[in-house]
Formats: sequence, C-alpha cells, structure tokens
Amino acid sequence: MVHCRRTSTTELAVLLATLASVVAASPLNAVQGVSWVFEREFGTEGSQSGQFITPRAIAFGHDGQVVIADSGNDRIQLCDQQGRCTAFGSQGEEPGEFVNPHGVAVDSRGRVITVETYTNRVQIFDAEGEFLATFGTWGEEVGQFRTPGGLTVDGEEWIIVADENNHRVQICTYVGKCTAFGGPGTAAGQFNVPRDVAVDSQGRIVVSDRENHRIQICDREGLCTTFGSYGTGLGQFSSPSEIDIDADDRIVIADRDNHRIQVCDQNGSCQAFGSYGTGPGQFNTPPAVAVDDDGTIVVADRDNSRIQLFRQIPDRERF
Repeated sequence: MVHCRRTSTTELAVLLATLASVVAASPLNAVQGVSWVFEREFGTEGSQSGQFITPRAIAFGHDGQVVIADSGNDRIQLCDQQGRCTAFGSQGEEPGEFVNPHGVAVDSRGRVITVETYTNRVQIFDAEGEFLATFGTWGEEVGQFRTPGGLTVDGEEWIIVADENNHRVQICTYVGKCTAFGGPGTAAGQFNVPRDVAVDSQGRIVVSDRENHRIQICDREGLCTTFGSYGTGLGQFSSPSEIDIDADDRIVIADRDNHRIQVCDQNGSCQAFGSYGTGPGQFNTPPAVAVDDDGTIVVADRDNSRIQLFRQIPDRERF
C-alpha cells in the first residue's frame, strides 16, 4: 500500500509561488533565434506618479526612458525602467493640455510628439514636456483628422499619423503640411480604422489595419502588401493595435483582443507570447508596445494598469 502525505496549506502556497517564479523567468516564444523573458513590471491603477488609468500608447525615449500616454489621467508620463516617473499635462483643450492622449512618439532630438483622438490634433513638446507647437483639427481635408490613433516619427523627421476614421495615413511636417494615402476598404492600400504606424529601415510604413485584422507594409505612395486575418492562430489578429519595428525589421504587434504580443517577419511568419491574466507575462487588453534598440519590449497592459518589460535573449542563452 502506498501512503500519501497530505500537503499543508503553507507547503502548497510555497509550491505555487515557486512555480510562478519559474514561469515568469522562463523564456517566451522564440523568433529567428531569439526569445523574450519577463524582466519586470511597474504601475498600479491610480493618479499618482507611476500609476496609470488606461495607458494607451508607449514609446522608448533616449537612454531607455519609457514614455507613456496615460490616457485616463490626461497626461504623459516619463519613466525609467524601474518605474520612477515624472509627468506633464492635465485635462483640457488648451495647448499643452490633453483629452485622452492616444498616441506618443519620440524623435531623434528627444522631442515628444502626441496625438489625441478627441481633439483631433498633434502636439509637440521638448524632452522635458514644455509645449512647442500643435497642428490639426477635425475634418476630412488633408492635414485634418477624424479620431487619429497612433503616430511615429521617421529618421527624416516626418510625423506619420494613423488617421483612423478617415481610413488613411497622413505624412506631415512639424508645421502640419501633410500628404495622405489610403481610403476605406479591404483591398491592399485601403484601411478600416488604421490604429498605428511604424517605419522600417527601408523607410516603408507599416500599418496596423485594426478592423481588417491585418498588417500592411506600404511605400510612401500607398502601394502596400498585407498579411494577417481575423483569428487566434499565429499570424492572425483580433484588433491589432500599436506596433513597432525592431533592429532586424521584425514587426512587434500588440494583438489587443487576443491578449498577447506577436513578433512577425515581413512575410507574416509570426511567434507570440502572452495570454489573458494578471500574472507576469500575462495581459488584459494590451493596446500598445514598443521595442528598444537592444530588443527590449515594453507593453502597456491597459486593463491591468501596468507596464511590463521583456528582455530579448539569444536562444543559446536559454539553457
């Protein structure tokens, strides 16, 4: 007869804590010889420094600084990777104020560029958060916006905006002189609520075409190739939101309603990490992602009111 010892509540708690730490430290899915491992998280729900309400957009600044559109608090937070933050902005429609900032980018000079869905404008700030300039109003003309989503700045300092409900992409100077491509539809080069944009090393504009549940890779004239469809498989998406490009031109995608991050090559071969939950490496409706030069991925975990960081490691370091 085999006698089994009953595990005490204390022993069970220790076992579960140990298992959680092992899972958190385990490398996540690999893509072309690299993996990502959970590094740390910071943030809770609230309005104090380092707290968030509905963080919707994220970018890396200089020296690894994390810049976060803290939308529900109508402000931008500038954080180090330990979660020590300062903030600028408050609720309002005057220059330097915000109503639900929806996108954020940092240019080569450290200037912070934001876009707001409800005021339909782009704002430009210096690295410390001092207001510099703004452009944009509601409308359908070039240089106007209808609920713009995300934005990026390329190496030549063009501000590129996902103009969501005009179903197009706009390419603008810092004083708001713009050109545009796209239009509503499902064909290549057409969009259905484009949520965000990024630029690869060749200057191509990558677009998360949210309601078409796909990614488009476009030249500046709007000639595009696409990959992706609606679903939960690898290379499929459910409301893809913010995107970024890593040093090897891989596309890092916040696959929002699948509660995960996908990392894809430009042919649409993808791997994913994350699942629904509140633990390390889990997400609840992540709308935003950014990748640093060293491959570190940072995720705005919106409905968990926190920021998570994942360190890239070569596969040879996994064992």
